[in-house]
Amino acid sequence: MSYQSVANRKQHWTVGWVRSTSLTPVLPTPAPSRADWIGAWIRAGGKITIKKGPRDRLRIGGEAIYPADESVDNGVIHATAAPANGNLQFAGDGSAPFNQASADAGDCLVRMQRLADLLVAQDNERCGGAMVTFTGFYRRKQRRR
Repeated sequence: MSYQSVANRKQHWTVGWVRSTSLTPVLPTPAPSRADWIGAWIRAGGKITIKKGPRDRLRIGGEAIYPADESVDNGVIHATAAPANGNLQFAGDGSAPFNQASADAGDCLVRMQRLADLLVAQDNERCGGAMVTFTGFYRRKQRRR
């Protein structure tokens, strides 16, 4: 198991086993509304922005980086998709279906879910350069007043 804490300010992945007694169950947000998705979501090394789109769809944009020894690898997502069954998922720019054929074609596949006050994202590791991933826990960036 590997994870990056939502509280981390720098990219630091923890790899290893976690005792099940250390975990707390979190239930998915039941049927999140469009407004529940909208916002700027951040984690160390990544940002996802979700805005209103046409009709029932949302516009998703994101950037992720992975600092390598002598360079920085990056990835970008731009898609329009409609939430369904508590998930927001898309292949490529959202015009291709989210399925195995899209994965076989080399498309970036991303699935998102709202859990409590977090946005949880998972990708198929084809959304950028080496070691770049959007997979992780994101917290909503607070607006400055």
